[in-house]
Amino acid sequence: MSHFIALFLRYLYPLMPLVHRPTFAEQLATRRDMVDNDFRALLLSIVAYVISQLPTSRLVNEKFDIEALKSLQRKCHRTCRALQRTCYGPTTCTQISTIIFDTFYLLSIGLGHTASARLGHAIQLAFSMGMHSDEKTDALGLDPIEVQLRRRVFWQLYATDKTRAISDLPMMINDFQGVCSLPEPVDDEFITIQGSFLQPTSRPSAICGFIAVSKLFKILSECLFHHRCIMAKIQLTDTACTQTLEDRLQEVLQDFPDGSYKLSGNNDGIVQNMLAVQRANILITAAICKFALYDLRASLQSDKEQLAKEREAIAREIHSSLMNIPLEDLASNGESVRSKIFHIVCALCDQKPTGGVDHGLICDWYSMFSTISFVQMPPPPPEDADDGHSPK
Repeated sequence: MSHFIALFLRYLYPLMPLVHRPTFAEQLATRRDMVDNDFRALLLSIVAYVISQLPTSRLVNEKFDIEALKSLQRKCHRTCRALQRTCYGPTTCTQISTIIFDTFYLLSIGLGHTASARLGHAIQLAFSMGMHSDEKTDALGLDPIEVQLRRRVFWQLYATDKTRAISDLPMMINDFQGVCSLPEPVDDEFITIQGSFLQPTSRPSAICGFIAVSKLFKILSECLFHHRCIMAKIQLTDTACTQTLEDRLQEVLQDFPDGSYKLSGNNDGIVQNMLAVQRANILITAAICKFALYDLRASLQSDKEQLAKEREAIAREIHSSLMNIPLEDLASNGESVRSKIFHIVCALCDQKPTGGVDHGLICDWYSMFSTISFVQMPPPPPEDADDGHSPK
């Protein structure tokens, strides 16, 4: 178990920073899982998530082959489900984080409907806790650690909801209902119950990518909202708004450190790896945002043929950038990156410009999708897929 928790902290924590690392380390050292079922369920859900998310090259070793990993993953998920509370009552960030990790596991084995139901449950619990409102959070008098965890949990729910929405599913979180502030770009060791300290200027925070992606999903949410309003014959925006959204998107991309960022310190290699994994997520999410922007412009009666050419240009540019990122770092984004790449492939196939579609570009993107799928844990056959219920 410790081995997979270590993999999570090294590779996946920057993508889903849903624990406070010093507190988490203390809880592991004191074996809180022996007395706290919620914490034990969280650990089990993290292990199942890690196995479904990371490429197999980072999972398989002398102790675990593919079949052993599948068996462990299934055991962890089923035991986690058995430990989770089924009654409604006081809810914690730990419980909602466990559901979030479960959701990604369910998506990885092809149970999208079950994952959506679990996500909806988590979103409802988050709203009942007032996570979406800074005012409600402030009224609770929580310490800085809990405040930052609440923000991270909410924005992870927000990102997962918007990822689902790109395939025309309803959005369960709408901005007009209120959203909380973004988390502070500060590493966990600088956040204590007494307060937060400034992040050293010599290195970016491990969660800077998480914050950047949250900003991108905020832009995506606005694009989807306005586009769906137009499709419903409700005109709430114009082309000037799309330019403002485009400017915000470019600002996010410019603010995130690129691959040439120089670091100093003993952990510079680990931080560089974190930045590479996050940069892959940011680039593919930016591509989705730009595609949504082009759809919005097209619905506003812009030049559809020109927009189709721009869409192909941005798809070619993002593909080129992603090819410069190591496959393991790209694949570490798991089900999220696969779903986004598949959406890009479908969007390119759906284009019908006068000059036709660049089939070579479509093949390049689909080849990336296939390669990422190949290096990750293969899903079980349909009859063996876990249905999300606890063991008999």
